[in-house]
Amino acid sequence: MRNQLRRGGLKYISFIILDLLCLVLSNVIAVQLYLRYGDLPLNLSEYAVLVGYMLVIDLGVTLVVNTLNRVLRRKFTKELTQSVKHVGISFVMLALLLFSTKQGAAFSRITIYMAYAIYLILLILFRTAWKALLRALRRDKKNPMALLVTTTGYADEGAGVVENAKMTVKGIFITDKTNEGKLGNIPTIVDRGDAAAFLCWKWIDKVYICGPDNIDVPDSLLLACRQMKIPVYTTPARKSFYYELVKIRTALSKDDKSTGLSFFEAEHDIPFRISRFYTIFESEQDHQKGFHPHKQSWHLLFCPYGSIDVQIDTGRERKTISLSDPATGLILHPSVWREMFWRKPGSVLCVAASGHYESNKLRNDYSAYLKFLQEKEWSATIESAEIMGENITQ
Repeated sequence: MRNQLRRGGLKYISFIILDLLCLVLSNVIAVQLYLRYGDLPLNLSEYAVLVGYMLVIDLGVTLVVNTLNRVLRRKFTKELTQSVKHVGISFVMLALLLFSTKQGAAFSRITIYMAYAIYLILLILFRTAWKALLRALRRDKKNPMALLVTTTGYADEGAGVVENAKMTVKGIFITDKTNEGKLGNIPTIVDRGDAAAFLCWKWIDKVYICGPDNIDVPDSLLLACRQMKIPVYTTPARKSFYYELVKIRTALSKDDKSTGLSFFEAEHDIPFRISRFYTIFESEQDHQKGFHPHKQSWHLLFCPYGSIDVQIDTGRERKTISLSDPATGLILHPSVWREMFWRKPGSVLCVAASGHYESNKLRNDYSAYLKFLQEKEWSATIESAEIMGENITQ
């Protein structure tokens, strides 16, 4: 319910008010029919109290059972079953209340039955009509809307890819962040329930996934896409260079400035979850390590003691990063070739990785690495062409 209210806003509240109005109207019709054709008198003041019970129960069912979940994107058959569920639960709750308080004898059962039967009919008709009106009044109905699912390092690029597909990015769900905000004028989402609700209330037409191979796309989001018939695409991610320099929080002792503490938190200070951590130490000067990429894992490298140069290579560009400050870390994206050179004896290299040990990495074979990049780029080009509706032959 919280997600629906947060992402649906006034549209969600309008459906709640519409349901309550339908319930009041159904009772008015039922009372009029009973007074016209019924044989027993009806105490209208007491019945007004019963209608109050109905309204409170109906509102409780809406909020607790979340019967308005994805109401804006539900097909007629789904709307029918959800409306029957909503009215059925409300009727049972009212019956239990009247039975437990021994008030049932004071009201006409026929009137209650008629009221809920009419309520079910009105609920289906009014919800269907209100959804049609909201869709007709949609300001941006001419522009297809997209939700981008990505990670911190790919957000800008992913937005560009989606815009090249002639779609408007309505929102960005960043899977590895904890705080929401905006990327330019586009709202970012970090809660999985919010992302699923966003699909419904913001008229999302397509979902694009752009990020590393091991991006954590929630199953709940994919299930919501299937239920609402929203197509999902995986877009190729291309960056000019696959690395980021980040600050590692470091505090020096007040008494002894040579003593310090450096720390970082997964998914907060760095944009991935940590599955493995290792250190390389007791290495002599000019010692060399690496000479391989990791196909799927992200890595954070930092040097708490000494000085180490990290040479990174993407097959197109080559760059050297010096690590000699414990407050500086180097994040390497997947598929980046790396070579480490010890500039001072005894230097220590610490590495945090998003994935477990990869036994099939392209160790010490740069030509195999270049071939791997070519195959990866070709598959990405084919995938991109399929998204754009183009045909590419090899």
